[in-house]
Amino acid sequence: MLIGLFMFALNIFPIQATYVSASNQATFYVSPSGSDSNPGTLSAPFQTIQKARDAVRMINQNMTGDIMVYLRGGTYQLDDTIQLNELDSGTKGYRVIYRAYQTEVPVLTGGVPVTGWTLDSGGIYKATVSSVSNFRQLYVNGERAQRAQTSTLNTALGYHYDASSKIDGFIVNGSVVDIYDNASDVEINWKREWVNTRLPVAQIMDGAAGEKIILMQQPYFDWAMTMNASFTTIAITDPFYIENAKELLDEAGEWYFNQTTSTLYYWPKPGEDMNALEAYIPNDDVTTLLSIKGASMTSQANHITIQGLTFAHTTELRASTQGVAPLQASFWINEVDQTVFTTNGVMPSAAIDVEHANQIIIESNRLKHLGAAGIKMDNDVQDSQIINNTITDVSADAIIIGTWHHRHIDSSLQEALCSNILVRNNLISNVANEYWSSPAITVFFGKQIDIQHNDISNIPYTGISMGWDGWGGVMWDEFSLGSNRIAWNKISDYMKKMRDGGGIYTLNTQPDTVIEGNYITNMNNSYGGIYPDEGSGYLKIINNVVENMGSANWLYIWQSSINHIKVDNNYTNSTNIINNGTMISISNTNYYSGVRPASAQAIVSNAGITSNTYTPLPAPPQSTIGDLAFEKPCYAFYLDDSYATVHPGSDGCRAVDGYDSTYAQAFGQWKWREVVNLGSVKNINKVIVTFPQIPSADLTLYATEYKIKVSIDGTNYATAASVTSGTGGAITTMFNPVSARYVMIEAVKPDNSGQAGTQMAISSLEIFGIEDELSQKVNDTAPSIIYIGNWNYSGSRGFGNYKDDVHYTADNGDYFELTFVGSGIELISEKYMDRGDIDIYIDDIYKETVSSYISSGSQVDQTIFSERNLVNGKHTLRGVKRTGTVMVVDAVKIYNPEFNVPVNNDRSEIHYSGSWVHSTGRGYGNYLDDVHHTNTLNDYFEFTFTGSGVDLISEKYLDRGDIDIYLDGVYIETISCYSPVSMVQQTVFSSGELANGLHTIKGVMKSGSAMVVDAFKVYDSGFNPPAASNLKLWLRADAGVIKDSNGFIGTWQDLSGNGNHAIQSHISNKPAWIDHEVNGRPVIRFDGVNDFMSIPSLTGNMDDFTIIFMLRPAELANYNQKMYASGAWGEFVMHTDENGGLYVGTDIATRMEPSNSTYKRGNYAIDVFQRWAYSYSSVEGRGFIYRDDYHSASPVLQTNPNNWSGFMLGENGTGTIHGDITEIFIYDKVLTDAERIHIISYLNTRYVNN
Repeated sequence: MLIGLFMFALNIFPIQATYVSASNQATFYVSPSGSDSNPGTLSAPFQTIQKARDAVRMINQNMTGDIMVYLRGGTYQLDDTIQLNELDSGTKGYRVIYRAYQTEVPVLTGGVPVTGWTLDSGGIYKATVSSVSNFRQLYVNGERAQRAQTSTLNTALGYHYDASSKIDGFIVNGSVVDIYDNASDVEINWKREWVNTRLPVAQIMDGAAGEKIILMQQPYFDWAMTMNASFTTIAITDPFYIENAKELLDEAGEWYFNQTTSTLYYWPKPGEDMNALEAYIPNDDVTTLLSIKGASMTSQANHITIQGLTFAHTTELRASTQGVAPLQASFWINEVDQTVFTTNGVMPSAAIDVEHANQIIIESNRLKHLGAAGIKMDNDVQDSQIINNTITDVSADAIIIGTWHHRHIDSSLQEALCSNILVRNNLISNVANEYWSSPAITVFFGKQIDIQHNDISNIPYTGISMGWDGWGGVMWDEFSLGSNRIAWNKISDYMKKMRDGGGIYTLNTQPDTVIEGNYITNMNNSYGGIYPDEGSGYLKIINNVVENMGSANWLYIWQSSINHIKVDNNYTNSTNIINNGTMISISNTNYYSGVRPASAQAIVSNAGITSNTYTPLPAPPQSTIGDLAFEKPCYAFYLDDSYATVHPGSDGCRAVDGYDSTYAQAFGQWKWREVVNLGSVKNINKVIVTFPQIPSADLTLYATEYKIKVSIDGTNYATAASVTSGTGGAITTMFNPVSARYVMIEAVKPDNSGQAGTQMAISSLEIFGIEDELSQKVNDTAPSIIYIGNWNYSGSRGFGNYKDDVHYTADNGDYFELTFVGSGIELISEKYMDRGDIDIYIDDIYKETVSSYISSGSQVDQTIFSERNLVNGKHTLRGVKRTGTVMVVDAVKIYNPEFNVPVNNDRSEIHYSGSWVHSTGRGYGNYLDDVHHTNTLNDYFEFTFTGSGVDLISEKYLDRGDIDIYLDGVYIETISCYSPVSMVQQTVFSSGELANGLHTIKGVMKSGSAMVVDAFKVYDSGFNPPAASNLKLWLRADAGVIKDSNGFIGTWQDLSGNGNHAIQSHISNKPAWIDHEVNGRPVIRFDGVNDFMSIPSLTGNMDDFTIIFMLRPAELANYNQKMYASGAWGEFVMHTDENGGLYVGTDIATRMEPSNSTYKRGNYAIDVFQRWAYSYSSVEGRGFIYRDDYHSASPVLQTNPNNWSGFMLGENGTGTIHGDITEIFIYDKVLTDAERIHIISYLNTRYVNN
C-alpha cells in the first residue's frame, strides 16, 4: 500500500464524536419498598443500592452528564458492605451521585433489632439473640447503652508470672474482681496517659491471702506488654475498669451478652417501657457500610458523590477477640515487639472506607451509632472532600486520613499519599466513646490536607491530631507531610478521659503547615491547648484563641526536637506556657482575663461551622523542571561515612523536599556530607545549592568552600567541581557532563568556629542533567517492538519522521508492544485529520486513551503519550488502535535506560600479572583520571564479572600494539590499540551478548611499547558490590542458576568469584526457579516443607561479618525462614517465630529475641519483600540488625563466633524457608553505613522502586 503525506489511501472519512452537554445523563431511584426487577424509575424504583450501582455500570463509560441515584426514605438493612470501585466512576468529568431524595431520610444500617424481652430477675430483662454471635454495642431508644462494668477504677497489686518468669497477668485485691462465669468474655479496660488499652481475660483464679489472679489471653497480652521499650507498657499502677460480666450488671442502663447462651441482659432506665423499647445491636458481619475502593493506584474509583444519607450501626470485634492496644491515637498493634516505626498494626474499621480514589465527595451525611470510626481515607486518595457531615456517637475517630505506612511510600505495595483533601463544616461530637485514645480527626500523613471550620466537642482525647512518627530515626526520604492547614475550627470540652493530648496536636516535620484562627476551649486534663509534640517542625501557629485551660498549658512545646515554629498573635486567658523547643519564635501573645478582647471575639465568631466562601489551600511545592534530586533519598553523613546526627528538623531529606523554609544540617562536626541517591545513573552537568534564606536568622548558615562529588556505586567518589567563594544564597555550578547515581556535597569550610558561614546547611539541592543523554530513542523498526495485526511499513517518506520511516495499521484492535528497561517512555507518532484514538497500557494496566487527531494541518515527530514516573526497571508499553483511519508508530523514547556501570581499573577484583604500574592524576581524560599499564610482553590482566557482556576500555596511541583477548579461558581475537593520534576512553573490545552469569575476561600484551587498562563496562549487571575483596558470597536469582527441566535448582552459583556455590542434589529438596515474580525478575522459591541448599565451602574465620538478603515470606512459623552457619548457634543463626519475631545472633545465650528487640520497622511480614541485614563486629562485640536499612535502636552484645563450617539456606523440617529469595550477600567484614546503603539502594532499585 502506498502512503502519501499523512493521508493513507483509504476512502474513509474520519468521524469525530460529538458530546452534548446535559445536566443529568440518567436518573435512577431506589426504595426499601421497591423491587430489583423494576426499571429503577420514580414510580417503579429498585430495592437495593447494589442494583442501582449495576445499572450505572451499564451506561457510565462515556458520560454526557451526571448520573443521579436517588435513595428514597426508609431503612436499608445491610448484611454486607456496599462496594463501589473503579467501574462505578464518573467519566468525562461528570459525576455519579448517590443522594437522598428531596427531604427524605434514607438510613443505611447494619443494625439488628432486638425484641422478645422477658423479665429475668431483679429488674433485669433478657432477650434471645440468634442472628448475631457477638457484639460490643447496644443502642436503646437512640442512645448507646453502657456495657456492664465496675463502677470505679482499680489498680493491681502486682504482676503475675508464669513458670518461665514471664508476665502473664495481674494480682489484684479480692474485692476488685470475682471469679465470674464466662471469664473468657471479660475485658480489662486500662486508662493510662494517652493510651486506652482493652484486652481479653483468659482466667480468674483465687490467689493468696484473699487476693485474685487475673490471667490474660495470649499472645495479645504479650503484644501490649512488649509494645515499645521506650514507652511504658501496662504498669500495675495503671487504673482499669473490668467489663462484660453478668455479675457486673448492677446499674440501670447497663447490659451484658452471654455468648454461650446467646442471651442479652438489660437493666432498663427509669421510665423505659420494655414493650415499646427500640433496641439495636450491630450485625457481626458489617464493619463497613460503604466501601469506595479502586483496584490500584492506576485504576482508581473517581468522581463519586455520597450526599444526604444516614449511616448507622457498624461493628468492630477486634477488642473482643484480640484486644486493642494502641501505640498512639488509632494505631492498634498487631503483633509483638512493636515500636513507633512499625508496619505491623491496624486501624479501626470505618462506616465509609475510601482507598485508591480521587474526586470523592462525602457531603451532608449523618453518621451515628458506629462500632469503630466514621469516615476513613487511608491510602491513595486525592482531590476529595468530607464536608457538611454530622458525626456523633462513634466508638473511635470521626475521620481518619492517611496511614502510618506512609512514612516511606512503597509503590510496589500499592501505597500512595493522600493529598488535597478538604475536611470542612463537619459537626463532630461524642466520638471515641469506646476507644478513648482516638482523636476526633486523625491525619497520619498527607499533603494539602485542609481541616477547617469544623465544630468538635465532648471528646475523651485530642480534637485534631496531625502527623505521625516524630520520635526520631534516620529520616532519609520522609516527604509525606506538609502544606497542610488546621484553621477556623471550634474545639471544646476535650481531653475528658485521657492525658497527654491537646485541642490540636502535631507530630513530625510539617513544612508550610498553618494552625490558624482556631477557637479551643475547656481543657479537661493535660497537656496543651495547642501541643506540637516530638519532631514537630516548620509550623505557623497564628491568630488562635485558647481559653479555659485549667492547670494545663495553652501552648506546650516540651522538648528540643520540636523545632522551627513561628507562634504569633494568639489570644489566651491562661498564662501557662512551656517552650523548650529549638528555633521557636513566640511573639504578640495577648493575655486577658474577664471580657474577651474584640479581636479575639472576631476569631471566636468565625470559628466552627460557616457559610463563608471556601478559599483553597495552596498546593505543595513541585519539582523544578529537570531537577533529578527532588524527593529522592537523601542522607547526612560525617566524613567517616557514618550517619550524621542532625539538628532538630534538619534531616538530610530536607534539602530535597522542595520547601524554602527547611534545610539539612549536621550536628556536632563542622564538616559533613549531604548525599542524594538519584535512583539510577544519570548524566549530570549542573548543581544548584541553596543555603537557608528563611527565617532570616538562618542566613548565616552556609559553606564558603565545598566540593561536588559524584559516584556510580556510592562508595568511590570523584570530584566533579569545587566551590571556593561561597557567600550564601543560591550557587549554580556547571561542569563537564559526568555519569552519577550518587551526588555528594562535601563541606570544606567553615571547619572551625569564628569563620564566615558558621556551618554548612543546605535548604535546596537541585541536580540537572543532559536530557538527550538520559534517554534512548528507539526507531519503529527495532526488533524489540512487536506488531500484532495487519501492520505495514513505509520508508523513505521525506516528511520528517525519525529515520524517515513509520509502521502503520488501519484495523481497530491492532496493537504494538515494547518491553523496555527504564523509568519513563514516550510514544512518538504523527497527527493528522484521519488519525484517531489509541488506548495506552503500561504493564497490562490501562493508562489512558490518547488522540492523534487534529482538525487541520499535519504534524510529525509528535509525542502523543508520555509517562516519566515509572519505577526504574522492566516495563511493557502497549498501544491499541481504537478509532480513526490509521494508527502510526514512528519511534519511542526510553528515559533512564539501564546504564552499564564502568568498573575502574583499580578495583581489587581485577588481577594483574607481571610488571604493572598504577598511574593516577593523569589529566588526559581517562575514566576517574587513572590507568594501569605495563611495558612487558605477555603480561596480562584477568577480570571476573557477573553479567551478559563486557567492554574493555583502554587508550589508543602510536606506541600501542596488540592484545590477545580470552573469555572464560577461550581465545576470542587479537585487537589493536594503535592510532596515530592519542585517544582516551576507547572501547577496544566488546564481547557481545553472553549468557547472563559469571565470566572472566583475560587480555595478554602481544606487541607495542605499552598496554593500558582504563576500565571495564559490564552489561546487564548494573551493579558492582562494594568492598569486593571482602565479598564471600553473592547469590542472585537471575544469574548462575543451574536448574533441571522442571525448573528445580541443583546449583546456585556464587557470583563473588570465590566458588561458594549453593548446592542440592536431592530432587525433593530442591527449591524452584520462578520467573517474572518481582519487577519482571525471577526468584528462588523455597516450599516451606523440605527445600534447602547447602554451601559447604563457605568456611573459616568470620570474626566480623555482614549478611544481606531480600526475602518475601509466604508464611510465618516457629524456626521458619532459617539461614545459618552449619555449626548453628556458636557460629550464626537467623530465624523467625510464628508472629514474625526474629531470633538472630552468634550464640543462643546472647542472641536477639522478640522479647528484647526494638526494630524500627517491625519484623517479618507475609507476602512483602524485605531487605534484611545483620552485622557482627568483633571490635564492639555486638550484633546489629537492619530491615530495609532501618537500624535496631539497641545493638545487642553477642559472643564472638566460632569459625564457620559452611552455610545453610533453610533445612529439611521445621527450620525450612517458606518464601522467595532474590539475592544474598555475605561479607567477612562489617560494612560501613555507606556500603550497606549502597546494597540496599541497589535492591530497592532493582526490585522495588527508585
